[in-house]
Order: sequence, then C-alpha cells, then structure tokens
Amino acid sequence: MKIMNRLMKSREQFQKWLEPFVHRIEKYIQQYKTKYRRNGLLYCFLAIALAGYAFFFSSNAWMPDTTPITASKLGQSVPVSEGITAEPKRWVYSPDQKKMEIELEILNVSSRPDTQLYYSAFEKPRNKMLDVQVMFQEKGVLVLEVSGISRNFHALSLLISSYAPGSDKPLGEASVSCDYRTVAKAEITEKDPAGYLSASIQTDIDLLNTQVTELTEKIAEQEKEISNIDTTIQELEDSKSLKTSEEIKSIDAEIMKKQVDRQSAEKKISDLQTSIQLLQTQIQEKEGLL
Repeated sequence: MKIMNRLMKSREQFQKWLEPFVHRIEKYIQQYKTKYRRNGLLYCFLAIALAGYAFFFSSNAWMPDTTPITASKLGQSVPVSEGITAEPKRWVYSPDQKKMEIELEILNVSSRPDTQLYYSAFEKPRNKMLDVQVMFQEKGVLVLEVSGISRNFHALSLLISSYAPGSDKPLGEASVSCDYRTVAKAEITEKDPAGYLSASIQTDIDLLNTQVTELTEKIAEQEKEISNIDTTIQELEDSKSLKTSEEIKSIDAEIMKKQVDRQSAEKKISDLQTSIQLLQTQIQEKEGLL
C-alpha cells in the first residue's frame, strides 16, 4: 500500500513537472496555427490581387474594346485652310513593318496655289511623334508613309498644316485619324507613279461601292417603313366596323396622314435609286481607267 501511495505521489509530481512544458508546446502550436492562418490569408489576397492585375492588363487582348471609335470617315473632306481641303481615302497598316500607308485627296482651289503643306503623325494615346514621308503626290493624289508605329497602337492622328512660302505661321490646320479596329491591314510595298495612280483609282471604286451599299440599305429601311405603313392603314380600315360617323371621320384623317408618310418614303426611295445610278456611272468610268 505504501508503495502504491509512493507511486501515485511520484506520478503527480512528474505531471506537475511536465505541465509547464506541455503548456509551452501547446502555445507554440497555437502560435504556429495563427501564423499559418494569417500567411494563408495573405497568400490568398496576393493571389487574388495578381489575378486582378493580370485580368486588367490582358483584357484588351481577349475582350472586345468598347471605347468609342473616333476615326475620320473615309471619303469625307476636311478644310485645312481657305480653299484647301484634305480627304482621307485609305489607311493601310502593316504590323510586321510597323508602317502605315495613308492616301488622301488634296484639293487646292485657293487664291494662293503656292501654299505649302506639311504633315505630322502622332501615335495615340502616348502622343508619340512618328516619321512621315511623302511617297507620291500628283493630280491631287497624296500618298504618305508613316513609320515607327507600335504593334499595339490604339489610334493614329495625322496633322496637315498649310503655310505661305517663307512664313512660319500656319494659314490653317486639319487633323484626320484612324482607329486600330477599323484600319485595313496588309503588307506595304513601294510602287512606281503608275502603281500609286492605279491604287488610287481602285480606292475610289471601293469607296463608291461602299456608298452604293449604304444607299441600298437605306432603300431597304424605307421599304420596311412602307410595309409598316400599309399594315397600319389596313388595321385602321378594319377598325371602322361598328364605329360612329365621327369616329370613322377621325380614322380617315389618320389614314390620310399615313398615306402622306407612304408617299414621302416612296420619294426617298426614288431619290436613293437615282443616287445609286449616278454612283454606278462613276464606278464604270473609274473602271475604264484601270
């Protein structure tokens, strides 16, 4: 019995001696768990942040660009100075060559035919100035070559300035621009004068065909409008049954308005068809020059 009591007492003493070490080990384990949990949260936060940055900076490569397109309309002239206009006709970009070929039609009917034009090109949005070289200029046709363009450019702006001989003050300026989403992409090759003229004629034909397509679409819109008007008129006619004389009179007045709208749509179609015929005549004339 004494032996058992002695053993129990020894065991209790050992447990008391061991208890601080157990508490210390438990404390270290708890600290390790807390630190691991905090580090885990930190790593998760960093992973989410890095994923967000990657998503933001790479989104343009795989998501459609929804920023407004501010490119100048092809075939639409802009005034440079009094009596001088510039009309962009073609933008061709070669990513591999980092070049762009720009064709414009320059009309100079000013009282100063000796007015000199200068050209400056800028890459947007960095406003980086680019090299501009005149490749061809004859019969109002101007072809410029812009080099040093970045592969990921967003837009290019061409500034046209007119100067009187010997003057450093511009008589006027105009700016035209292209957007990377609308510019044509092709290899750029240097041509002889006849080649540039032929390319200009083909550009004119393409622009005229584009106008024909646009007018044809407008005719289809007017034809749809006429169809809707006819449907409305028929519905108004059908609604006359069981109506009073005053109500029928009101319906007839509404029908007359719709008939006027129909005549207006028919007139628009006739005018559009006339315009298409004129454009087709111009296309045939241009094709005869090739």
